[in-house]
Amino acid sequence: IDLIYGIPLQGFDLWMKELALAVTLPVKHISFYSLTYEKGTPLSKKLSNKEFLPLSQEEEAKMYRYGVRFLESRGFLRYEISNFSLKGFECKHNLSYWANLPYQGIGAGAVSFIDGVRKKFLPDVRQYVIKVKGNFLRGLFVEEEKLSSLRHALETAVLNLRRNKGINFHEFTKDTGFDFLAVRSKEIHNLGKEKMLSFKKQKNQLSGIKLTNRGFLFYDYVCRELL
Repeated sequence: IDLIYGIPLQGFDLWMKELALAVTLPVKHISFYSLTYEKGTPLSKKLSNKEFLPLSQEEEAKMYRYGVRFLESRGFLRYEISNFSLKGFECKHNLSYWANLPYQGIGAGAVSFIDGVRKKFLPDVRQYVIKVKGNFLRGLFVEEEKLSSLRHALETAVLNLRRNKGINFHEFTKDTGFDFLAVRSKEIHNLGKEKMLSFKKQKNQLSGIKLTNRGFLFYDYVCRELL
């Protein structure tokens, strides 16, 4: 099941009740995300018109931290920023994204990532169907991007960091051909000083990095620094 927190008027008490109810259900995987105000939606327009006040970043951070503690106390371990599962029930579909493995999107608005090329299908369902029926395959895509090997490696790094286990430098080099510590040494050092990253060692040598609890809260900032 997926839950959303940070909803106007939701309040911390209601969030606690929702989580308490969630763990009583016969589910083995729970995700939760902060509310996003998507451009052009009725909710976004109401926000612009000041019809309600959004929750503060401090309130949302408090909800996130509580959610992590509560779910883990009930056996739902965080294996990614927003994803929790009972042991052995991590989502393989999600894990493939965070490993930056290839995937094939199907249907209007879907995105594919194959051989380092990212493509997005037409989002308009009617136009998508017309082009498929007419076999106009070239017109099916509205976006197409060929990633450089370095860009691919950097995107792999920030996706890997979403996982609780973070980045293993040896595995990263094997998968991408890049030494991430060498490519982003200064940024990694600075993020470590800011308590955004923690360092993993093996046989007294630096073997990897992962987000700290603070880093999970400021993941977008960490991404910008590393990209």
